[in-house]
Amino acid sequence: MQKNTFNNSKGLTLIEVVIYIAISALLLVVNLGVLVNILRVRAETVETQDLNFAMNTLSLAVTQDLRWGDTAQLTNGGAELEITKGSDTLHYYRQGNALFKEENGTPYQVSPNNVVVTSLAFEDLSTVDTPPSIRVTIQAYGATTIRQVPATVTTTVSMRNKSVGP
Repeated sequence: MQKNTFNNSKGLTLIEVVIYIAISALLLVVNLGVLVNILRVRAETVETQDLNFAMNTLSLAVTQDLRWGDTAQLTNGGAELEITKGSDTLHYYRQGNALFKEENGTPYQVSPNNVVVTSLAFEDLSTVDTPPSIRVTIQAYGATTIRQVPATVTTTVSMRNKSVGP
C-alpha cells in the first residue's frame, strides 16, 4: 500500500485562510471608515455652500431694493425696513425663522426653507456729510442637522441720492 504525503503540496492551510480573511476584514473596516468620513465632509461642504449662496442671495435682494429706492424707513427698532420705490412699497422683516418681503401688501418668503434666519437688523449710518446709507446684517444657519454653523452677512448700502428716515 502506498502512503499519501502532503509535505510538498502547494495548497493553503486553514490557518492561512483565516489570517487572510482577518487581514481583509481589517482593511475593509478601515477603508469603510475613511469612506464614511469623506461622505460626511462632502455633505457638510455642500450644506455650507448652499447656506453661503442663500445668504448672498438674501443680501443681494435687500441691497438692490435699497440702492434704487427713493426712501427707506427703519421700523421696529431697526428690525424691519420699509422702502419706497416710485409707487411701490417694499417691507423687509423676519417672521419666525424666515425673511419676508412684502411688496404692496403682498408678503412672500425670500429665504429658502433650508435656511433658518436667526437675526435681521438694519442700521442707519447716514450723517450730515455722507449720502444715505444703511447697514444690513443677516444671521442664519442651515436647517439640516449635519452641521449648524451660523453664518453672518453684513453689507452697507448707499442709497443713490435718496433719503433715510428714522
